[in-house]
Amino acid sequence: MNEYLTMGHMREISQQELQTYTGPSCYIPHHGIWQKKDQGKKLRVVFNASKPTSSGHSLSDLLYVGPKLQNDLTIVVTRWRLRQYAFCADIKMMFRQILVQPAHTYLQRILWSPSPSVPAKHYALLTVTYGTASAPYLSLRTLKQLCIDEGQNLPEAVRAVNDELYVDDFLSGAHDLSTARARQVQLIQLLRTGGFVLKK
Repeated sequence: MNEYLTMGHMREISQQELQTYTGPSCYIPHHGIWQKKDQGKKLRVVFNASKPTSSGHSLSDLLYVGPKLQNDLTIVVTRWRLRQYAFCADIKMMFRQILVQPAHTYLQRILWSPSPSVPAKHYALLTVTYGTASAPYLSLRTLKQLCIDEGQNLPEAVRAVNDELYVDDFLSGAHDLSTARARQVQLIQLLRTGGFVLKK
């Protein structure tokens, strides 16, 4: 959670704001999960927006999920395996690169303390939160809008976003090396324009 603070992905809610805000709000339960990595273990945060609140409904119950924009995994993998030249990449922290409207951050509140000896404080998550029902739609819709806004001169990148993306993973390539390289370069350029970084 310290990383969320230092990266500007959440902000502390002041006592004055807590006392004066009268609009809707929701607190999302969260917990840590240890993941084994090559370099050791990494603590990852999991948000549970499906947990019912005192109203009997969860945040995910009340969110507009949006249409399915996700490509079929079987088609993405099959297309990728048929390419003579292939590459894969992951969008680093994809959901956390997309800011939500400030008024909506009140629906993404959490309680957190950096240590058991310190009282918990109130925070608002400022980005699309993985674990909410609308996160897949919001992230993919953002990428598609990026293609509309910035992809006019980057046809290979637009093709990759529209046809070769599954969640936050690209499985791309081409039948010739020059097209594969052009797609890679254009994809990096397009995503950088939107504040996204590729890794792998």
